[in-house]
Amino acid sequence: MHQAPLSRKAILITRARQQQQSLAERVRRHGGVPFSLPCLELMPLLPNIRRAVKHMTAGDDVLFSSANGVHCFSRAINRLPRTVLAGMRVAAIGDKTAEALRQMDVEPSLVANPASQQGMIECYRRHGLPQRLFFFRAETGGDTLPRFLIEQGVDVQLIHAYRMRCPIGDCTAIRGMLEHGEIDAVLLGSAQTARYYVRRIGDVKLADKPVVAVLSPQVAEAAKAAGLSVQVIAEHASFDALLDALAEYFAKEK
Repeated sequence: MHQAPLSRKAILITRARQQQQSLAERVRRHGGVPFSLPCLELMPLLPNIRRAVKHMTAGDDVLFSSANGVHCFSRAINRLPRTVLAGMRVAAIGDKTAEALRQMDVEPSLVANPASQQGMIECYRRHGLPQRLFFFRAETGGDTLPRFLIEQGVDVQLIHAYRMRCPIGDCTAIRGMLEHGEIDAVLLGSAQTARYYVRRIGDVKLADKPVVAVLSPQVAEAAKAAGLSVQVIAEHASFDALLDALAEYFAKEK
């Protein structure tokens, strides 16, 4: 009988709590056993969104950088999102953000692929720059896109829609598993997750005991800066690709 790629491997998932289940299912499909240690916690910044909405008018451009931003926007307003966004050109960075908009009955006019600020720059170049842009994003992040747009004369309204913070809670059980070598690999999906993972464990040597698998070279840099060694980097930035790369790593280790 063919053995699943990650058969019986204990995989630590560090995504935010609301994103744990979908990744846990992927791990199980690969034959692994998921364990949970949320290392990000979403904090919506609703007053920021509500202030911005008061100034938005038909003809403006609106951009969402993530599904988290879309969900926080929906939570902040008292009307249907499609009503608030009527007459505006709505853009999304990446398919997941676009899908979150569609779930609110808003069809994005522009979708950046690859899902990056540089991808959005290329998208605006092809389809026309905004005159005034309301950019809903996390409190921290790159400034490549807003800097480019401002240099092109665009009026950019940058709205911090949410903050990602390090959760507080007991992780004694996971620490014990790490100490006894019972976690085979840890998945890190962002630079912030890498830093908060080390903070939650409280001991960089202990945090570094399992195989460290990361979503991108940028996450690898952050993980190394936090004191972790990195054994696996996804070929492209998706968790399916990361799990495939991890399975390949373990296959070579046999």
